[in-house]
Amino acid sequence: IWGHNGNGSIIANCTVVHNTDWGITGSTGTQVWNSIVWWNTNGQIPTNQQMNSSYNNLQDGWPWGHPGNISADPKFVDAANDDFHILSSSPCIDVGNNGAPYMQSTDYDGEIRIWDGDDDQTAIVDMGADEFHEPDLVELVSFTAAGHGRTVFVQWETAAEIDTAGFHI
Repeated sequence: IWGHNGNGSIIANCTVVHNTDWGITGSTGTQVWNSIVWWNTNGQIPTNQQMNSSYNNLQDGWPWGHPGNISADPKFVDAANDDFHILSSSPCIDVGNNGAPYMQSTDYDGEIRIWDGDDDQTAIVDMGADEFHEPDLVELVSFTAAGHGRTVFVQWETAAEIDTAGFHI
């Protein structure tokens, strides 16, 4: 991401990964908030640029000690296959800054942006494009599994009509 408009730009709640150059670069005054910047070829953010970085997860850290920055494996669901949703064990959950400028009300998936992802009764924004939400629980009415040779047939019925395409067994 190139943040430049002569006066600096604001980059908020982004997940910037696997780029063949820098993750984020910009002019003096560019601000980076609540973002994950990881696994970029040349580095995450050039340290010779006077950018403000607060409440971000930056691979290799940030040398100027701005508040809230961490450097910890973001724990993506499946980065090898470009699924950059964060797992329930991610250190990026509920550690952003709710006061970041120009923050959107929803995340990349259209889910509520400021959410209590760690169930401590305090809603704090996550770092990155995805706001962690626990998956919905499904009440099963019936479940059967039967083996036939080298194949297992699984069948279930839920208490409510839902899209079962996302079930993992």
